[in-house]
Amino acid sequence: MKKKKVEFPLAYEVRIQYVRPVLDSMYRIRCSAESHELIMKYIGDLSLDYKEYVWILTLSRSNRVLGISLISTGSVFGTIVSISEIAQLSLLRNASAVVLIHNHPSGNLVFSEPDKRLTQQIRMALKLFEILLLDHLVITTEGYVSMADEGLM
Repeated sequence: MKKKKVEFPLAYEVRIQYVRPVLDSMYRIRCSAESHELIMKYIGDLSLDYKEYVWILTLSRSNRVLGISLISTGSVFGTIVSISEIAQLSLLRNASAVVLIHNHPSGNLVFSEPDKRLTQQIRMALKLFEILLLDHLVITTEGYVSMADEGLM
């Protein structure tokens, strides 16, 4: 019996192209207050009381901001976060560190148990790539709270 020849499609080339922003134009994060200030400028007049959002700040070794990304948009009840998307964006930007930020539409400035578990999962996943999760902020229209400031990191 004659075997059929199996043909495979051509292999596709995957390229990673990274262009660092000009150093002097990069915002630097030194503390949670600066992360909060930057994200509030970035989101502008977006209502934090309507639904839950999750962003990441990707940072260089000197904590300069390489990019800000909206990771997830949910409802007033919560949202789903893709850890692989956070890792992918961090790697593509050649990030050395990440700050995770999300809002609580309720206005509650307390980290929930799911917030704490997610933080640990993201921290462990990024650690595999030698990327630090520096902080996790919860923001509301009234203010913010930082896991790093609270000693939870």
